Amino acid sequence: MLSQEQWQDVVDMGIIICEKTGRALGVDANIFASYVATRYPLIYNKENFYNYKDEEGKWVKIEDMKMKTTLRQILHKYYQSLWNRRLEDEYIEALKRIVFFEGDLNSERRYINMLNGMYDLETYTLVEHNRNFYSTIQIPIEYAPDAKCPNFEKFLDESFLGDEESKKSSQEWLG
Repeated sequence: MLSQEQWQDVVDMGIIICEKTGRALGVDANIFASYVATRYPLIYNKENFYNYKDEEGKWVKIEDMKMKTTLRQILHKYYQSLWNRRLEDEYIEALKRIVFFEGDLNSERRYINMLNGMYDLETYTLVEHNRNFYSTIQIPIEYAPDAKCPNFEKFLDESFLGDEESKKSSQEWLG
């Protein structure tokens, strides 16, 4: 027997229940798609679904079969025999329309996505990851403003024979 909270979840999922028997009669694909869209950070862009991973700070492409498998698992949380191919096609098409993002991914040229945040090229500061950057690309390093670069410093010393002004100019030129 389902708790009151579970019953509400079933209704929120769009599962249609027979009040007399408690059996599942079907699923409203539009309601199920809305249920998924409000609980998972998803977008649909250029024929692909993406999920925002807070712990990674980026949008990650979801392979088609993985998406279908995950949605089927959500659908079967309370009732095991609701899935069918026609229903799957309906709720996936509805979900595409609900989470559609027509903008371009990775279009924020002002920021570089790094492991520990988004580096702002205008203010030279690190800001927190945010799904609204729509970033799928991340450089696998952490920004460390006080990092020392002994090999690079040695290279500059050798190249400019200790001329501090030339070293500074080359560092500015390199960014």
